[in-house]
Amino acid sequence: CAKAEVGAVAAGLCAGAATVAAVLTAQLVAPAGAAAGLSLTAPDTWREVAAVGLYAAVAAVLAIGVAALVRASAVTVAVLLLWPLVVEVLLGILPGTGARIGPYLPFANAAAFTGVQMIYPGYDMHWGPVGGFVYFTVVVAVVFGVALAMLNRRDA
Repeated sequence: CAKAEVGAVAAGLCAGAATVAAVLTAQLVAPAGAAAGLSLTAPDTWREVAAVGLYAAVAAVLAIGVAALVRASAVTVAVLLLWPLVVEVLLGILPGTGARIGPYLPFANAAAFTGVQMIYPGYDMHWGPVGGFVYFTVVVAVVFGVALAMLNRRDA
């Protein structure tokens, strides 16, 4: 649990700092008018910084949980890349069922929370951005809880 806490805090702080750095860089290099909405004095910018930081913190806990479950770093990386970038995208574009499944995909809900446009089709989310983050967090908590139970059983 301590590794998850440290990983979550570190990931959240790094992601928040990287988001601020991205805003500052965009202001410097973007053509005139293209970065008009990007300002460190705008409340929406700080909402995005916080959202990306929170998402990174929870995703770090997910990564630790998946790593504890599979106990192979290559498989962990593969699962964490394929799940949001391939599996959820394919499930979301299934004809006839994608629109029903899409609102329940964890990473699609996380993307709705952060407001970052991902490769997911637009879903009609049932619970809005904050509810989507809560849903993603619950999924992560379940994965992490199963990982803790498996570790306790295997290493007992």
